[in-house]
Amino acid sequence: MNNRFTFNGHGMFLKRLFKYNIFNLIGYGVNLLIYYFAIFENVSIYIADLLGIIVAFIITYSTASFLVW
Repeated sequence: MNNRFTFNGHGMFLKRLFKYNIFNLIGYGVNLLIYYFAIFENVSIYIADLLGIIVAFIITYSTASFLVW
């Protein structure tokens, strides 16, 4: 049921699952890069974390919706 809801029930399950996890890892990496860069530039840790989360969310959601689902 989760497969049908999350991935719309189309295509090979393992291929989509692999792509989904790869794009999540990319989003996580972007989140870390932004966070550490902002900390290096003496930005508050809360602002740095918020910026990283927002950018990573946009990347992860857009790649998952256009390339995976």
